[in-house]
Amino acid sequence: MDNTVKGVRDDTMSIVKGILIILMVIGHAGIPKGINDFLYSFHMPAFIIASGYFFKLKYLDNKWGYFQRKTEGIYFPFVKYSIIFLLLHNVFFYFGIINAQYGSASGECARWFSIYGIIQTAINIVTRMEGYDFMLLAGFWFLRALYIGSLLFCFSFWLLNSYLKRISFSVVIVTCLFCLFAGAKAYSGKDIPNWPMGGYRELMAVFFIGSGFIISSYFPYILKSKACAIVSAIILCSLYFIHPTNMGYAATFQDWCFLPFTGICGFIILYYISSLINRKKSKIRDWLVYVGGKTFYILAFHIVMFKPASLLKTWIYGLDWKMIGCHIVIRENNNWYWIVYTITAIVLSLLFAKLCDRTKFFKI
Repeated sequence: MDNTVKGVRDDTMSIVKGILIILMVIGHAGIPKGINDFLYSFHMPAFIIASGYFFKLKYLDNKWGYFQRKTEGIYFPFVKYSIIFLLLHNVFFYFGIINAQYGSASGECARWFSIYGIIQTAINIVTRMEGYDFMLLAGFWFLRALYIGSLLFCFSFWLLNSYLKRISFSVVIVTCLFCLFAGAKAYSGKDIPNWPMGGYRELMAVFFIGSGFIISSYFPYILKSKACAIVSAIILCSLYFIHPTNMGYAATFQDWCFLPFTGICGFIILYYISSLINRKKSKIRDWLVYVGGKTFYILAFHIVMFKPASLLKTWIYGLDWKMIGCHIVIRENNNWYWIVYTITAIVLSLLFAKLCDRTKFFKI
């Protein structure tokens, strides 16, 4: 396949991921609620669809290789950085980066960890991919959902196709079936037993991974269609005004009814925009491609990198300096300051990523 467009390498998907990770940081930066609700209606689902876009049929014959690939690319980095932040938790607490006075809404990350607490949390991280949210890693739910969703999709796809012997039919059934499972979970309000946060996100992840594969395999032309992008934008905006949805673990049945459409429409729109950006060389294009290659680092570091901006904010507005311990940012006087938060978190995360890339242990 020719991977160039007018002499420019086709880095469209890297640009998509670059835009999505920036939108994620903006969503955590304390933007106005209306904008926040709009972003959450599609940006994390679109991220998962982007992963499914690259699923290959060869993985059905090499399931162990796929498992190894996802484990090395998602699970190991998840565990490594969760443990690092766990070991640094008491240091952050001691210096007030997180504190009991402000902490999180639930107060979960605003306490000193005992040795037993550290060991127990480390066990949960390794065995259940749970406990990361204590350590300024609130966005790591995405990695668990993506990892478990990827394995569930691959195994279910293989199992059903082994019986039906029809790839297109099998993938559609698996994708729709897990979407219905998620809907049943949302409708009942009951969690899957012993599943961190109930399992809704993982079930929806299978649906979005399958959607990405179906789009790339059977309908790739819609991604570069201006008409499809416009229709998707109309659908996305219309559904947002009817009912803002998100991929929250406590999603309602109404949230579930809207999320498949907003997630897919958001992905189509972003892919089309990214394909336009990719058509010619520019600094913006090159920067978004670079950012798209550093998504894990930004996901891991952006919340702690909000803290310097929070400290500056306490000085500008005369706030209690201990408010840097707010989870995730200081909400007071944030009408425009979310821009400072966003720029600071992205720039500092990218700088820290460069340092990590120079070491064998920290490099992803």
